[in-house]
Amino acid sequence: MSDSTNKSSKGKTYVLLFIAALLLIAGGYWYVKKDSSSFKKDTYEKQIKSLAEMEKSNPVKFLQAGGDFNKNLIGSKYKIHGKISNKATIANFKDITLEVAFFSETKTLIEKREVVVYDVFPANNTKDFELKVDRPQGSKNVTWNVVSATPY
Repeated sequence: MSDSTNKSSKGKTYVLLFIAALLLIAGGYWYVKKDSSSFKKDTYEKQIKSLAEMEKSNPVKFLQAGGDFNKNLIGSKYKIHGKISNKATIANFKDITLEVAFFSETKTLIEKREVVVYDVFPANNTKDFELKVDRPQGSKNVTWNVVSATPY
């Protein structure tokens, strides 16, 4: 009888050790999984902040201006029908400064000036704008490009 009691006692000990090992493994898995999910969230948030800072620090890289122009009826002004596209994924911008350049028929630069488009330009968005600018004597063509903007 002592032999069978000894075997049953050893069996119970093995079962208890097996259960303890399973609990230890499950607890370790839960602890690692809990920490890795918070790590992923922290890392993601840091990457988003870093991306936003990078976009805000270099607006010219993410803002594109285009469109067309025509002379007004009197002929002393150009009317610019433009579009500004914000290609940033997170950063919004406002008060876009454009450099407007006027060229002669022979493509010689006559004059440059800066004009501000006072509007908000959300990330991943394109907005139309309209400007009237005085036409320098002898100019036949106008170009414009973004030179600065304020993060919003």
